[in-house]
Amino acid sequence: NPVEDYVSETQGEMERARLFMGRPLVLAASAQLPGPGSFLAHDLSSQPILLTRDEAGRARAFLNVCRHRGARVAEGCGRSRRFVCPYHAWTFGTDGRLLARPDEASFVGVDRESHGLTELPLVERHGLIFARLKPGGGPIDVDAMLGGLAPELAAYGLEGHVHFKSYDAEWGLNWKLAIDTFLESYHFNVLHNRTIHPIFHPNLGAFDPYGENLRLMFARRTLREMKDLPEAEWN
Repeated sequence: NPVEDYVSETQGEMERARLFMGRPLVLAASAQLPGPGSFLAHDLSSQPILLTRDEAGRARAFLNVCRHRGARVAEGCGRSRRFVCPYHAWTFGTDGRLLARPDEASFVGVDRESHGLTELPLVERHGLIFARLKPGGGPIDVDAMLGGLAPELAAYGLEGHVHFKSYDAEWGLNWKLAIDTFLESYHFNVLHNRTIHPIFHPNLGAFDPYGENLRLMFARRTLREMKDLPEAEWN
């Protein structure tokens, strides 16, 4: 592959604009917002985002930015009915509404209704939270975006799962390098000779396209034994 595809700032800007800022992303699992008042400050997408579950149980996404001077209103994750800006104590609800601000008389003509947190388009489906990283752009059509993959996602029953643990890891690499290595098993018998290689056939896989998405499956070595069993006994 041309090295320029991985180091070009111009191409990098196009990728950020079209692939990340321009399309809905999966920002969390539904289980990470387990009930009303749950929140999660999301910083993995270059945008400061606040995910909440409001009093009615609806998942919401906002820019994690106070509308007064731009300070963050939430950190980490947990439960809270209110988000208070640490700069001037403007206070917002789980639905993004501006609930209170000190010295209200100083803001004559600046109505609360239009100065709540900036909301982002969000759809919760199949136990996942899909959101767009910038406001506007119309509703998110998850089924169209998945290109036929929805029934397969639904089959996992993720909406019934419970969040157990999260951890963050940072690597200094282009995002495509991380994706490239997961799109082939050609390297299994060399890089993973004593771990994955004994479990999977190297350089063998099944690829299924779903619009702009894909499913890639690698073949376990146990397939050789399984093919001689009745299908009712397949795992």
